[in-house]
Amino acid sequence: MNESRLETIEQIREFLAGTADVAFAVPAEEVRRRAFVATVLKCFRYFSLAKGRRGVLFAYMQRLTGYSRQHLSRLIARYRDTQSVRPLNRASRTSFARKYTAADVALLAELDSLHDTLSGPATQVLARPAYARFGDARYARLAELSVSHLYNLRASTGYRKQRLVWQKTRPSPGAIGVRKAPAPQGLPGYIRIDTVHQGDLDGRVIDCIDIPSTIIGALLAA
Repeated sequence: MNESRLETIEQIREFLAGTADVAFAVPAEEVRRRAFVATVLKCFRYFSLAKGRRGVLFAYMQRLTGYSRQHLSRLIARYRDTQSVRPLNRASRTSFARKYTAADVALLAELDSLHDTLSGPATQVLARPAYARFGDARYARLAELSVSHLYNLRASTGYRKQRLVWQKTRPSPGAIGVRKAPAPQGLPGYIRIDTVHQGDLDGRVIDCIDIPSTIIGALLAA
């Protein structure tokens, strides 16, 4: 990138307006583009300039780097805070130690398998005495497990890999339609109603129901 002739804000403004004869090229490497941004910010003392002059430099850096407005704003803010535009070290994020290990998840799956997956409070009652009363060191951490986090462990991938519970769909006992001859069981007053056709077809009953006449009378009276 040849920018040796751009030494003042006025020259940069003319360049952006298309009146300056300056040879330039947008660097393809990310490192070179970030280095260019840092150089401009440092050489022109970007943060000490007035708002209008900062806007000219911002447009200049955006034109030559090809960065979006949002990305360039983040780089400038990073340089202001750290005097560098290098990417942040993602490995420096705070990480917390894992309290419940894969062995604890496997032990919980084994406990649920033995007792057919009881409720959370019931499973907690089983885990605590196993450690406090019977001295089983494997339950040391599960003995302190809360009911809410117990369900979190059950929903984890490690638990599902070791224990899957399948339940078949339970059929509904209710019958929608009954096709059979009337069976009032010795009680008089039942009326047979054909819900689809008009009467029987060659002696076969089709979609008929039996309704007590008392209900029919109540409906008619209403």
